[in-house]
Amino acid sequence: GAGLYFLSGTPMDDTKTASTTDQRRTHQFGFEGQYYFPGALNGLSVGLRTGFASAQTRASSTAAWDSATKFAIGPTVGWEFPIADVFSLGVNATYLFVAGNESFSEFFGGGAATFWF
Repeated sequence: GAGLYFLSGTPMDDTKTASTTDQRRTHQFGFEGQYYFPGALNGLSVGLRTGFASAQTRASSTAAWDSATKFAIGPTVGWEFPIADVFSLGVNATYLFVAGNESFSEFFGGGAATFWF
């Protein structure tokens, strides 16, 4: 299947030291392609997501957030349980690599709601 995705979060691995606390929050959006396994593995999917990551960072010494939008790509795996013909609920895990001068990678995990059309 093919579709669009949107992820938002604050990474658990924010850099924290005794003298400073740096924070980062990201919003990621783009396209995804997934393969859904049939038979005994029905509901399981693997795929690839590609799009953009809007990263906002702030050092503890400043109140202002800096932001930049960069290219992101990475694998995804999930499991979905159909609730109706056009709706399913499940779980999803994605590891995205974000390119740029200050590249980074992030793991996103959580619940998923999918509308099929």
